[in-house]
Amino acid sequence: MPEPVERALVLPPQSALTPLAAEERNRLFQNDDLYPTYKDMVDNYSAFEALAEADSQVAAEKEAAAAAKEQEKARKLPKKSRQSRSWHTRRILGRAKRRAQKSPTRHCLRFGRLGRQPNQPAGDQRYLAQHHGRD
Repeated sequence: MPEPVERALVLPPQSALTPLAAEERNRLFQNDDLYPTYKDMVDNYSAFEALAEADSQVAAEKEAAAAAKEQEKARKLPKKSRQSRSWHTRRILGRAKRRAQKSPTRHCLRFGRLGRQPNQPAGDQRYLAQHHGRD
């Protein structure tokens, strides 16, 4: 069943098609109820920043560990004079060192350090002459 129609008030539009002036716009913003809450810009600490910081710390730790490892490696390397010797030279010197530790007197006699007569050849020359037929 139809009911009686009530009277309503209709307001005309309050908008304007022209741009607002800067002063009018600022006045409207400052008169708003939410203006005190949002007037100051806040940059909160975000998850992206936390993850980026954690990644940079991990990278710095890895770099420090690699640098420490390189320093340890450099410290353990033999001196350059030892590095420049050939494998054969190191082998001969190692043998001579071991033999000298076993019997120093015998080693010195063999290489002409002790007991050599003035007109006799050195011990290594005697050894070559005896074992390889050289004069």
